[in-house]
Amino acid sequence: AFVNMMKNISPPGTLRGVVVASPSKENPNYFYHWVRDAALIMDVVVTQYSKPMSATEKAVFFDRMDGYVDFSRSNQTTSTPSGGPGEPKYNVDGTPFAEPWGRPQNDGPALRAITLIHFANELLKEGKDSYVRQKLYNGALRSVDTVIKFDLEFVSHRWRDTCFDLWEEVKGHHFYTRMVQRRSLVEGAALAHRLGDYGAAGWYQKQAKELERDIEIKRH
Repeated sequence: AFVNMMKNISPPGTLRGVVVASPSKENPNYFYHWVRDAALIMDVVVTQYSKPMSATEKAVFFDRMDGYVDFSRSNQTTSTPSGGPGEPKYNVDGTPFAEPWGRPQNDGPALRAITLIHFANELLKEGKDSYVRQKLYNGALRSVDTVIKFDLEFVSHRWRDTCFDLWEEVKGHHFYTRMVQRRSLVEGAALAHRLGDYGAAGWYQKQAKELERDIEIKRH
């Protein structure tokens, strides 16, 4: 299963960093990069990367993650039908899927942030601070300049918005979406603090607490 999963990361005919939901191109066509699915898959890659292995093996997993980071950054800066990072899926050439769909799906940015925070923490353990600050999180730059920072700013300012659920059918406030948004803010606050971005850390913590209260209110 893991070998086949890896084949769906940057397969032939796609840009580096694309994670296709399936090699199937008809009946149904799942040859797309879903932000949600990709984040969940790449979190498995981070877990593999964190295990003891040879330098050669580790380099393979790092390359897959680096491609995903770059493709995610491209997604963030591409104009989309939903008008923001809640766009659910992209074509394998990096363009957004422009046909009718349930959009936005705001669990995507939160899941992507969770996966890349996981990756950032592993890299920081290895002393790869420069990579983290250059590509993943740099509070000294504008929020659009690093992938995690971009997603955390979106989640922290837009978690009150309605969006479509993970089954892509109903628009509203969804427990699953809010739980992954909360997790991204909690883990994002810890990373921001670790990297000296104390103001942002406090902001993310505050929004996580407000989101927790909102979840409790709606639960009752």
